Amino acid sequence: YNVKWGSGKCKVEWGDQQRFKSKFSQSDHWQKVEFRFSDVSDLNQREAYTRCFEVKKVTTPNGLTSFLIREASLIKRLAPDFLFKSKYRIELDKVFDVDDSKSVQSDSESPTKTTVSTYTIPKVQWASGGEEYAEIGKEKLKSHNKYGYTKYHTLDIYPEDQDLTANCQVSNGRSTIQVPIRLKQSDHKPLKLEAVLSIADVKEAVSSQQGTPLFVFDIDQTLVHKMLIEQGKMTETQAVELEINDHLNQIKAEFPDAHMIIVSHGRGIKQKLRKAGITTTFNAFIEPEKDSACPNGNSPLNKGEVIKQYIADNNLEGHNVVFIDDDIEVHQGVADELGDDGVQQFLFLGATEDRTTKMLAQMFSAKKSELFDDDEHALFCHNLYNTMNRIQKEVEVIERRIAFKKAYKEFRTTSQI
Repeated sequence: YNVKWGSGKCKVEWGDQQRFKSKFSQSDHWQKVEFRFSDVSDLNQREAYTRCFEVKKVTTPNGLTSFLIREASLIKRLAPDFLFKSKYRIELDKVFDVDDSKSVQSDSESPTKTTVSTYTIPKVQWASGGEEYAEIGKEKLKSHNKYGYTKYHTLDIYPEDQDLTANCQVSNGRSTIQVPIRLKQSDHKPLKLEAVLSIADVKEAVSSQQGTPLFVFDIDQTLVHKMLIEQGKMTETQAVELEINDHLNQIKAEFPDAHMIIVSHGRGIKQKLRKAGITTTFNAFIEPEKDSACPNGNSPLNKGEVIKQYIADNNLEGHNVVFIDDDIEVHQGVADELGDDGVQQFLFLGATEDRTTKMLAQMFSAKKSELFDDDEHALFCHNLYNTMNRIQKEVEVIERRIAFKKAYKEFRTTSQI
């Protein structure tokens, strides 16, 4: 079985695991299996390193099913791990899938256990380009624009050439992830924000020690979206996350005195929430006034100014502003208006794929390469979304594996008494 070997915290990427599980799903005794480890950092593409291990399927009394793995040789099993390149077995052991045949306990029925870990996101990942578009910070392909390339949005990570850090938390098998980012553009105030994939990630990152929050949500591509079914056809408005009501209600439960409002550049907030089945109550909906003199029929809306006015009108001075939006430029506008004192900004990436589709439609183009060359913000969000998704899956796999091995060890101990 082919396995990718890397240098990150989770060194193994095993895309062939489903085929392995199908073949050995009925096996409850040790069998020899050959694994080929290909080094993803090897530019010379040398021959893969091959090792043979023994595996066996087991199920714990609490319904967790996975595989045990050991050295194929008895001598190697008795020897210390630092001999015989045991690192390959050790890392592979971390990523075996775990299947749960029993229903998962609810949070109220199971004790809360939280683990925290950090992952590095190197610049080569968040700034990476493709075959038809340049990486962030590099010269663009002028052929994409017949009138000559004009920078639309450029990304200014501060400090330059930095790696980013993903902060992951797992509680009762559910993971959250946040990536802190600092941007510094000329003629603008510094921008500090955290990238998240879910509204649940926001709750975990907001501290009750910072004062009563004022939560300010965007709606399109943050709470609701439309998905592309096929070329030119979109779904009806739906929630970005299936558990969105749970996430929002958990925020209200955690911060009962907080204000929660929606501020949108588009109109029809109530209708969108109704269509998406979002029933959580909000303190206010703020959207543009109709203005036929404007290009889209709506008067311009500055979210930073709107927030300041809402604070003044509702005597919320001293509240910690928590702003959630999918657009970096909008975040920059809020930073310019409010600064970063008492303000937490979250870049929501949960609907990045649909946001990219929408932007392509606005450009009357079907090529991501043109969008990513013209808009480094879009490329950055695309890269970061994919990387954070991968990290989150790795974290969940590792945590499930740890839980499985602990349960199996306890089962073996009690069965021998």
